[in-house]
Amino acid sequence: MSINAISNAPVELSFGGRKYKVQTLSIKEFFGEPQAKIVSNYLQNVQQVASMLTGKDKIDYLATATKTIPAGDQLYQEAMAYLSTPLGLADLLRLGLNKCQTVSDDEITEALYKATDEERQILMACLSGSFEVGKTDVATAGDDKKK
Repeated sequence: MSINAISNAPVELSFGGRKYKVQTLSIKEFFGEPQAKIVSNYLQNVQQVASMLTGKDKIDYLATATKTIPAGDQLYQEAMAYLSTPLGLADLLRLGLNKCQTVSDDEITEALYKATDEERQILMACLSGSFEVGKTDVATAGDDKKK
């Protein structure tokens, strides 16, 4: 384990033609944010369908739907699937980058679009805490000051 991993110091990372500082996300940020989004979207869909029903149909639907709210392993699997999408990666990147500087959603989207596969893999390793500074010239240890 590197000192960078222990201290969670920001790492300067080049991707999409620009340099950014990125910091490892906590487990809550890495998994909790996507899981909350999945449950929220599920409940919004339930509410939308329920609004079109009345009487016993509505009651039966809500009883069934509330028993199948994603949780446990199902929620974990859905979160992992979401995190493997461009939107999921953009959400993680937004969290990791905005710990060190302010980056707009448009800039994040553009950077991800321009990034190479190797840069995206290194980015995910940095965000998840599995990256070791010095293993590649794409990232270097930074300081913890915001721009």
